[in-house]
Amino acid sequence: MNPLPMFSMWNRDWPVSYQIELLDRGVPIMPWFPWPDWGNWSDEHDALLERAAAENLPISFIGTQWEMEVLKTTGAERLSPFDPPELWRQAAKSAFADTFERLTQFYLDPPTVIILSNNEAKKERWKTANFLPDFVRYYGDDRSDEFKRRVYADRWAVLYREMFDAAKDALPGPWRGAAKFVGYNAAGYGFVGRWDAWREYTLTTHEIVSPDFYIWDGGCAPYYLNNWETVLTDNTGYSPQSQVMRVRCQWEEDLALENPEFHNELIVWDGNKTWTPDKPMSDHEGAENWAVKLFERTGEEWHSDRYLGYVRFGLWASRAKVLREFRGSRVPHEPWKPYTEMLVQAVSEVSKNQILATAWKSGELLFNPRESHPYRCSLGEWYERHEYDWIVPPCELNPVQPVLLTDEIRVWALIVAMPTPDDYLLFAYAPTGDFTEVAIQLRPDFVVKVDVLQCGSFYLCKKRDVIQKIV
Repeated sequence: MNPLPMFSMWNRDWPVSYQIELLDRGVPIMPWFPWPDWGNWSDEHDALLERAAAENLPISFIGTQWEMEVLKTTGAERLSPFDPPELWRQAAKSAFADTFERLTQFYLDPPTVIILSNNEAKKERWKTANFLPDFVRYYGDDRSDEFKRRVYADRWAVLYREMFDAAKDALPGPWRGAAKFVGYNAAGYGFVGRWDAWREYTLTTHEIVSPDFYIWDGGCAPYYLNNWETVLTDNTGYSPQSQVMRVRCQWEEDLALENPEFHNELIVWDGNKTWTPDKPMSDHEGAENWAVKLFERTGEEWHSDRYLGYVRFGLWASRAKVLREFRGSRVPHEPWKPYTEMLVQAVSEVSKNQILATAWKSGELLFNPRESHPYRCSLGEWYERHEYDWIVPPCELNPVQPVLLTDEIRVWALIVAMPTPDDYLLFAYAPTGDFTEVAIQLRPDFVVKVDVLQCGSFYLCKKRDVIQKIV
């Protein structure tokens, strides 16, 4: 049974009062805190901890990549999988010693303490293994790519687990068993199959797609409209929606084998850095703002309805435990609050609506066995059975299969089989505008016609009728 989702953020500077407001409104949140000794901790954070303790909530702390301290000792430009483990232990001791002890007076025994890492430290890549003296000394210079990836994965796992164990030892006693180290982009590879050379940027082996699942206690899968990707958008085959399907299949298969307790999150960013919704787009550069780039390229505007549909699809496609939004430290709160409220709504409606809650906890997300995923390059034997990791059901407005990266997806939809026989939850949204009476095939013998909104709609479908529009 899937636990109901919670909302959280990756932001250190927005007012603590906003979190208190969310708690007062009954929103299921995982309170988020800055790193305790970085100088931006206040009495308000102490009060928020006390409130979290009163409600027995899990909590999260926004950290950094502590392993970068190793480079200050070695003087190297990149971390090596052959670094001495003691250096990694020492990096954790320096970052965690006495950092959290004071906080136990406000929250003695939290059920879960999520410690977030940027996970963006510069590291040696397996492609350059033959230029790394330690690798050549131990293994020679004639090893296969598969062998190199496995060695790197295993050695990184040793170093990271050494660092995490040392960090837990430095935590206050009651917090040690509750701590989970969760890395950004440490939840599998969303780009698998997007281009032929994708394996060069992974540690994939025949046994497992990503070592993240046995290195980390959890991961934040990015659901990002990156402003630096020139063709990435929310309505084509090359999209975060396609990537979240790839990640979801890895969670379902690899986690069951490697780490069933893995804490999975979906972290959302709409790619806007300097533009805010209260300012004209003409004043800002598309290179830093995805919404501006979208407008320059297509004339389409980015607004909260489109964001809500996008967020809802990502949440239900991933079934993540936490839906976390990223906003940069210098991004102001008030102009973006209406957009953040779209994530709040997406999470809140799951717990408030009995049908949605049942679908989330006990329903089965259905894959489309007749249509292939647009990321299908050089999949290899492991992924041959995952060519059809496409959850979008056949829809009259979408392109004929096979879907290409450049094809427009006018309607993103997904189906959840309810616990009761012949009942289905259908969610559908249209990024570029509303459509009426759209035919969507739930099964070969079951086609429904529904209105598809930009913000998205949920329908409970039974037998051959749409019997209820839920949200």
